[in-house]
Amino acid sequence: MSGEGSIIRDYQGRFLAAFSQNVGLGTNNSAELRALIAGIRICREKGWTNILVESDSALLVKWVSRNHCKPWYLWDFWEELQSLTDGMQIRIHYQYREANAISNILLMYLESFVTQLTNNLLTGRQA
Repeated sequence: MSGEGSIIRDYQGRFLAAFSQNVGLGTNNSAELRALIAGIRICREKGWTNILVESDSALLVKWVSRNHCKPWYLWDFWEELQSLTDGMQIRIHYQYREANAISNILLMYLESFVTQLTNNLLTGRQA
């Protein structure tokens, strides 16, 4: 099971938005790319076009920096990202996992909730 999540802040570090969601089965690279797409989609909807992305995925940072995603099974997501970022200024930097503590907490909470809900459904208990 894979999850994605992100925190969106303004240039002064103030909280603007957050999300996390279960994306089902997939690779970690798929989850990272899908999280970036979801975050960029929120920014586009809000009219935020000058974006600095901080990611703990060195591979994702490499793909975006070089504007090239190698794995063929991610090309549909890559094309979606390219379409979403048209007309936006996107910069991306690598950030150690420890600096992503809030995003990781959101994902752990989501995983815990999904596990509890699944167990309740399997045992017939009310949530």
